[in-house]
Amino acid sequence: MRDDPPSLEAGDTANSTGLEMSAPGDKPKTAKVEAALAGERFRVVVEETGEKLICHVPGKSTAGIVRLLPGDRVLVEVSPFDSKLGRILEKR
Repeated sequence: MRDDPPSLEAGDTANSTGLEMSAPGDKPKTAKVEAALAGERFRVVVEETGEKLICHVPGKSTAGIVRLLPGDRVLVEVSPFDSKLGRILEKR
């Protein structure tokens, strides 16, 4: 007999594989650009936790963000699928 996967209760943030996902209401985080990478990507460090993310600027936001340099402060949103990836929402 096969065991059924555990059921999720209200407020749980895990999918059926047991991987943790960010909640839909997660707030964007303030980060600092550490380095500019190839392909319009940037390595940023989240100021609250110190974690490093690889972020990109989405197409619709490129008009508002003229240029990013190492040391710039930005607002980032962490991907719900991979906690090491994210997108830059705005330059601070």
